[in-house]
Amino acid sequence: MNFKLLLKYPTLEIMDLLEYKDMTVREIKEKLNDVPKATLYRHIKKMYENKLIRVSKTKMVNGLKQHTYTLHKDAIITEEDFKNISGEERTKVYLTNFMSFIKSLIKIFRKNTLEGNFSVTFIKFKMHVTKEESKEMYRRVKEVLDDYTKNEPREDRNFEEIALIHQDIEK
Repeated sequence: MNFKLLLKYPTLEIMDLLEYKDMTVREIKEKLNDVPKATLYRHIKKMYENKLIRVSKTKMVNGLKQHTYTLHKDAIITEEDFKNISGEERTKVYLTNFMSFIKSLIKIFRKNTLEGNFSVTFIKFKMHVTKEESKEMYRRVKEVLDDYTKNEPREDRNFEEIALIHQDIEK
C-alpha cells in the first residue's frame, strides 16, 4: 500500500467516490470540480499504477478510449498495513482521512443551510470499558452496519454515511 499517495489530495476523494459507484474521469471531474483536469489525470494514473483503482470497463467515445474505474481489491487498508508503517505515517493517514471526512461534512452543512434542511446527526457516548469490551463493541457495531452496506440502491433508499471516531482517553 502506497500510504504517501493516500496522503495527497485528491486521492481519498477519488477513492470515496469509487467506493460506491464505478466512474469515468469525466464523472469524477464533475464531482471534484476544484481539481484541475491535469492533476486529476495524473492522480488517476498514479492510483492505477499503485493498484488503488483498476479499469472495470472500456468503450470508444468519439474515437477515443473511455475508461470506467473502480476501486482495486487491494485498495482496502488492513490492520496489517497499519502495523507495517511508522506511528508518524499512521497519524498522517488517520488525519488525512479525518480531514477528508470533515471536508465532506462542510459541503453538507453549506448545502443544507442554503436549502433550509439538515441531515447530519451527531451522537456522542461516554463510557467506561475494558480493551476487550471496546473490541467487542466495535465488532458488534460493524456487524450491524455491514448488513446495511450490502443493500442495493433503490428509489426508496437514501445514500447515507456513518463515520465512527474512537477516542481512547488516557487515565
